[in-house]
Amino acid sequence: MPHFDGMLNSIRFSHDRPSRVSIEGAVSEERQESLLTDLLHRSVKIRPETFPRVASAIQAAESRLLGEGTSPDVFVHSDANMQACCFLPGHYDHPVILLTSSLIERLELDELTSVIGHEIGHAVYKHNNPDHSTLEGLERLKILAASRSAEVRADRAGLLACRDLNAAVSALIKITTGLGVDDIRFDIQAFLRQFSEITEKGPSISETMSTHPLFLLRIRALFMFSNSLEYHNCVGLSGKGSISLEEADRGIMRDIRKISGLSLDEIDDELITQILILASFAVFTSDGKFSKEEQDFFKEAFGGIDTSEAVKLAQVKGHSGVLYELRRRLSLLGGVSAKDEARMKAFFGVLYDSFPKEDTRPLEAALNSLGYV
Repeated sequence: MPHFDGMLNSIRFSHDRPSRVSIEGAVSEERQESLLTDLLHRSVKIRPETFPRVASAIQAAESRLLGEGTSPDVFVHSDANMQACCFLPGHYDHPVILLTSSLIERLELDELTSVIGHEIGHAVYKHNNPDHSTLEGLERLKILAASRSAEVRADRAGLLACRDLNAAVSALIKITTGLGVDDIRFDIQAFLRQFSEITEKGPSISETMSTHPLFLLRIRALFMFSNSLEYHNCVGLSGKGSISLEEADRGIMRDIRKISGLSLDEIDDELITQILILASFAVFTSDGKFSKEEQDFFKEAFGGIDTSEAVKLAQVKGHSGVLYELRRRLSLLGGVSAKDEARMKAFFGVLYDSFPKEDTRPLEAALNSLGYV
């Protein structure tokens, strides 16, 4: 979505850092084209003259989030599940949002606006849902953690679209429970107390392996964001708000650690260490030798760390295998904090300065190809 005013980027969740793997692993253009064709055959496009209530929710979300930006096409299809999704089919110049009939029937206007805003957020932020079933270990944890962070960020777009915390929260609760307004009393504090009860039991493996955060965590995240100075600035209430967006993000990350047992920062830290080890071996294996100078450098840099995996890779796959794995890990890492980026570039600089140019040239070429100067 090439045209929007930057407001959505100003309230980004600092831990929403999609990796290149999450982008490249998205549904193929061919598959998305097939999905669009299927949509046109079994779904109905939302138009003001045929679905005035839904169209008004779409218009409200678009006007508050996109301005003159590219508007999505929204479709509805019959389904007993309350669901919404967004994708960008290949050779199609704007996003497509799909809503189920059950979602539309059970949500009030402001709640529906929140859901549509959430999906617009996914489109603006270029979130994707890669297939993580074939990944293992740290790689799978990275993709799942990134997916959960993406939901937190898209929830913020939903709140900006409806401008009503109660509506954004009630939409989440209705979608989670499948119940309508007659069966739920929307007491936010009661739901927050339930979250406290859950965290007392410690981290949950089911949350660690989930693509979406626990809905109670999402409610707390929305509550903290709604108290931020940045949210109030976006809705025209400058000067109000009790915390900064940075403070809200720190609070959310504390909650994530309580629930899942680890954070995206911790996963990234492990990935970065692996990348630095591989970068070293990319230099060491360029001439097929492992000199005394290289051994001393490696021991000083990584003496207390288990490097057996990288050593075995270098022995079995050689220089080309090390470079391939380095590129793959960098693609998986994706965006990082300014602090982590500085840490990586500083280490790469030490490698360049410590070893002959002919040994570091392949590493430099690999890093440049992925945007690491």
